Amino acid sequence: MKGLKEFVQFDLDGFLKDKEVTFLDAKPYYNYKDGKVTEELLGMKLECVITQDNTNYNNQDFNNEYEKITVKVAGVEKVNINRGAKIKIQGKAKVWGDYSQNLSIEATNVQVVKNKDDR
Repeated sequence: MKGLKEFVQFDLDGFLKDKEVTFLDAKPYYNYKDGKVTEELLGMKLECVITQDNTNYNNQDFNNEYEKITVKVAGVEKVNINRGAKIKIQGKAKVWGDYSQNLSIEATNVQVVKNKDDR
């Protein structure tokens, strides 16, 4: 059958529920036209790492601690988040790749939960 992936939904809130996500860096991302990058800024990509994973993966013996994730935030030109800040992400995501091993996240809201220097 074709088109099945169009009906698969990813529970981003559930995935991030028992995780701590730490902000590393932000870079702009641009529109592509005919396979080439243009000068049209679409938003910022937040490079993050999962620094704590307490998720129970159906009693499997693995976790995603120290896996890097990239979060796209459309319509922003800069972010004011300190490196090392713990963040909470709201938005939508989809799984992709030959083995469904990749995650693409588009945030509607990113909130700093704790700055690196906060006690």
